[in-house]
Amino acid sequence: MLDIDTYIEKINNFWATSQELFNKNQTNNQSNKRDKKDVDPQVQDVDYEEVK
Repeated sequence: MLDIDTYIEKINNFWATSQELFNKNQTNNQSNKRDKKDVDPQVQDVDYEEVK
């Protein structure tokens, strides 16, 4: 029984570390997307027609 508890604790620690890294990467990716200003100056809005 002691072995199972040890392995479960290792798995839980691994999972917690993985979640922290994942969350940090997601936060970094979101901030990088906001910081980029790769906007094409030639892109323009166009009129549209609603089709019913």
